[in-house]
Amino acid sequence: MDNSITYHDPCHARKTQGVWKEPRALLSQNYPLIEMENPNRCCGFGGVTIQTERFELAQMAGAPKAKMIEETGADIVSAECSACRMQLTNAMYQNGVKTVFKNPIELMEEALRK
Repeated sequence: MDNSITYHDPCHARKTQGVWKEPRALLSQNYPLIEMENPNRCCGFGGVTIQTERFELAQMAGAPKAKMIEETGADIVSAECSACRMQLTNAMYQNGVKTVFKNPIELMEEALRK
C-alpha cells in the first residue's frame, strides 16, 4: 500500500488565497489521504520575528500541530510552504513524532516514477 498522507493548510494558501481543495484532490489520486483534526490551524512559523525573537510562541503553536499530525497515523505530512516545512519538521522532531514532511511536488514526482 502507498504511504498515507495528511495535508496541512498553510495560512497564506487557505486563509488568503482560498486554496485547500486542490492539493488534496491532486494528492489523493495516488496517496491515501487522512485528514487531521484541524488542518487549517497555523503551524506557528509566524514569520521571521516569531522564529528569532519569540521562539517560545512558535513552539507553543507547533506542539499541538505535531500532535494532530501524529494522531492521524499518516506516514507523511505535506504542504506547499517551505516555512511550514521548517516549522512542522522541527515541531515533530521536538515532540517525538516520526511522520516525515514532503512537499506536494516531491509526492507528485514519486507518483510519476511508479
